[in-house]
Amino acid sequence: MVNLYDGMNVGPENSLLPAGNLPQGMQTMQVSARFHMLAREQRSYELARADARNHPRGVIYQVPAAYRAAAFGIEKPSTVVLAHGALALYGLRYRVEGKDTVLMDPSAERNSHGNISKPSIVRRGCKPEHVWQVRHYGHELQVASPAAATAQVLREIRRSSPSNGATFAGHSIDLVEAITLIDCVRRHLGIDPMEILKASSGTVCQRWLTRALAKSSKLADSPKETEMRLLAQMVCDEFGLLLEEQVVVRDGGKIVTTFDLAIPELGIGIMYDGAHHGEAKQWHKDAEINSDLTICGWRVLRFTSASLHKFVEKLVALIRKLQS
Repeated sequence: MVNLYDGMNVGPENSLLPAGNLPQGMQTMQVSARFHMLAREQRSYELARADARNHPRGVIYQVPAAYRAAAFGIEKPSTVVLAHGALALYGLRYRVEGKDTVLMDPSAERNSHGNISKPSIVRRGCKPEHVWQVRHYGHELQVASPAAATAQVLREIRRSSPSNGATFAGHSIDLVEAITLIDCVRRHLGIDPMEILKASSGTVCQRWLTRALAKSSKLADSPKETEMRLLAQMVCDEFGLLLEEQVVVRDGGKIVTTFDLAIPELGIGIMYDGAHHGEAKQWHKDAEINSDLTICGWRVLRFTSASLHKFVEKLVALIRKLQS
């Protein structure tokens, strides 16, 4: 978790290279009129193209959000970096890529859409009291405060939500997106839910936001863990079971592991394995942990991004077997 404050340094260190002073012999790519970045730090085309499927105009952003936000904000110091770009500058890695960089410029004649070479411009979107003066390693720029930036993204989620009645874990898709974002900013940026509520006053439906805040958690490490928790809660509600987060398992005085989720009364432990669990060292460690958990009497369900679609089926089957 990072320490956020007005006047702080934001964005990745040594990320922007002045266009007029590029390092010799190193491949770079243009970020903006004044800045380049090392080509090796761009996002893969495949990942950027996948994100573009959810972009309203299909823009493919290989330059990371924090780089774009820093460059455009520095070039236009009288403007304010909003929403996803602001959160990226504060260090959020989730739910910020594949989005336009949005700057607020009250002097603009009209709003305009951005692309890979220019930011989107809006005439309003952030109250003066929610603007922070920050620095990107020697350059000054203005950015929406963390809570205000979160509120701006929530407003966009609410406005662009599909009206096809689709649901996930019993919730509307826009509510799930809101819960996921709030989980991320609480866990990784340490933003207080009450600050989000205050910053959203008058711009986001308070009833909808209150529901999202009530169902959010500061313990989910990633959006996939949020999805898993929502699915698990839906199943536990159906069976009248208590779901707990971050449950520590001890064998004597030794900590064996910490479950992402658990149903202690049935001895069920649930874990989400990110990409690093595929590494040989971690794989061997996980195998040993599984053995220790079995000895301790736990029944362990582990999921990855490829198997999460089977989560409800597997959890329901295990609960029914244990209750029969």
